Amino acid sequence: MKQQKCFEIINCPYNSKTAPEGMTCPVYDQQCTCWEFDWPEFYTSLPEGTGREEWRCGMIECCNNCQVYKSHKPAMDNIFKQLK
Repeated sequence: MKQQKCFEIINCPYNSKTAPEGMTCPVYDQQCTCWEFDWPEFYTSLPEGTGREEWRCGMIECCNNCQVYKSHKPAMDNIFKQLK
């Protein structure tokens, strides 16, 4: 059975007009899976400052409540540990 991707299940704010301007989800853009995406690499490539912190806080707040996150919790928890 094909596992659904987060953007197929929920209306993620990073895929919609509610995200901060200029912020789009790279997982959605690449049509890949959030639990396999290299979030630490993406995160460290962002310039230090408010935008980077908004991504981290937004992911933690939004993703923790996502059905996909819950079904891939060990992988996602490992990713979040690396986002500092």
